[in-house]
Amino acid sequence: MTRVSSRATPFFKWGFLLLWLAVLANYLHAELLQRQDRFDGLVALAVFTPLLAWNFFRGPWRWADLVTADANTLVVRRNRKERRIKLADVLNVSYGRYNVSPLATICLRGERGFGDEFHFLIGGASWNPFARPVRIEELMLSIDNAKRGVGR
Repeated sequence: MTRVSSRATPFFKWGFLLLWLAVLANYLHAELLQRQDRFDGLVALAVFTPLLAWNFFRGPWRWADLVTADANTLVVRRNRKERRIKLADVLNVSYGRYNVSPLATICLRGERGFGDEFHFLIGGASWNPFARPVRIEELMLSIDNAKRGVGR
C-alpha cells in the first residue's frame, strides 16, 4: 500500500496546537507579572483568542490521520476508526495547489463512515509550487483505472 497522506499530520493536529497554547500561556504569564492596573493586553487576548482558536483549530481535527491506497482500495484512518473505500466510489479529488501545507479533499459517493467527504494533508510535496503532487497524480490515475475497470 502506498501512503498518500503526510507524516506531518500529527504535528499539525496536536504539536502545533500545544506550541500555540504554550506561547499564549507564556504571554499571559508575562502580562500578569508586569501589569500595572492596565489590562489592554489581557482584554485583547481575551477577545481575539477564541476567534483565532475557532478559525485555526477547527479544521485539523476533521483531517484523516492516515490515507493509504492500493490498486482498488483507499484505507482511511481517523481518530482510531478505519474505513476501506473502493476507489470506484470516489467522485472527486481536489487539493490546494499553492498552500504551504497542501490539503486534499476526497468526495465520496454516499456516506462511508466519515461523511461523504474527508480531508488530509498530502504527503511527498514537491519544491516546485506549480507541479501537481506526485501522490495525488498517482491516486487520480488509480481512481480513473478503478472506474474504468482496468487492472481487475
